Formats: sequence, C-alpha cells, structure tokens
Amino acid sequence: MRELCDYWQNKFDWRAQEMAINQFAHFHTEIDGIDIHFIHVRGKGENPMPVMLLHGWPSSFLQMQKIIPLLADPKSHGGSAADAFDVIVPPLPGYGFSDWPREKGMSVSRIAVLFQELMVDQLGYKSFAVRGSDMGAGVAVQMALAHPYSLVGLHMSGTNPSIPYIPPDYRLQSSSSSKTLRTGGTQSPATFWSNVPGPRPSPTD
Repeated sequence: MRELCDYWQNKFDWRAQEMAINQFAHFHTEIDGIDIHFIHVRGKGENPMPVMLLHGWPSSFLQMQKIIPLLADPKSHGGSAADAFDVIVPPLPGYGFSDWPREKGMSVSRIAVLFQELMVDQLGYKSFAVRGSDMGAGVAVQMALAHPYSLVGLHMSGTNPSIPYIPPDYRLQSSSSSKTLRTGGTQSPATFWSNVPGPRPSPTD
C-alpha cells in the first residue's frame, strides 16, 4: 500500500496527463439545463464523416484519447484522408466535466435526446455515426431508435446485459404480425432473430 500511495503521490506525472487532455479542443454547452462538456476535433479530409464516441460506466471520455487522432487524421497514421472523421466525444451527464443531473430520470433515452440535440441542433450535423460501449451503447441505440434517419452507422462494444438497449414497448412491425422485442442487452444471433418477425437473413446478407 505504501508503494502504491508513493507512486500516485510522488511519481505519477499529472502534468503529462493534463497536456494529453489539452491537446484536443474542449467545449461546454447547455442543453435543457444540463452543462455538457465535449471534445470536437475536425477531420483532416475533404468530407469528414461526423462520429460521436460514447464511453460507458465507470469510464470517461479519456478512453478515447488514443483513437481520436487516428480517426480525425488517418493520413498522418498511414491511412487515407478520405477516411477522416469529425470526432465528437461527450462525457455522459455526471461523468468527467459534464454536469450532474439536477433531477431524477436521466436515463439512456433521456441522454440520447440531449446528444441528438448536440449533434443536430448545436453542431449542425444532419447525419452522423455513433459508437458506444456499455451505458454509451445504450444511449447510442436509443438515438438510433428515435432518429433512424440521422444515423449512418451504429457501432457497439462491451454491451451490458443490465442496460435496456431496446425499450419493452418498442414494436417491430411486419406485413403479417406485430411482436414486441424484449432484450436486456447482449444476445446470441439465434436468440435475437427468434424475436424478430419475418424471415431470418442468411450469413451472407
């Protein structure tokens, strides 16, 4: 324990961490009474695709530090400028430098509303991609469900079975039937498609 305390008190380079964080452009904005902090890095390319990166619990926007330069400036890392992204990284409310909610009800669907407003109404993106893990994946799915025509892509990792990715009252319609799709998170393909009306796609679809 003494060695651990000594490392954090005397050897860990806090200034280096501050410099790493401050290499990016940081912003604050107020949405529905909540102060939202976010990183916004413009892609170095002719037509960068905007992508929002969402962390999970108990993480923060810091987990995106290494990937932000790769996405925003792929040419400098052996890629093509044509694959550049505008990268937006907001901490979830109550995490990092984002404000704590002032009232109950800050669910993944509520956060999705805030982040949709950030991307569309405040930053002016009409379409964008979202990547999320854990709780961030829950927010990303809610954004896709509420605004499917805004999202050009959805990527999830580290999905958490305890997060309600699809709300219990969300219904999938088909020409012959309507069936409620209920899930708590990660499912095997067989389990997922057993809940979806209509034919199951082949592995090559």
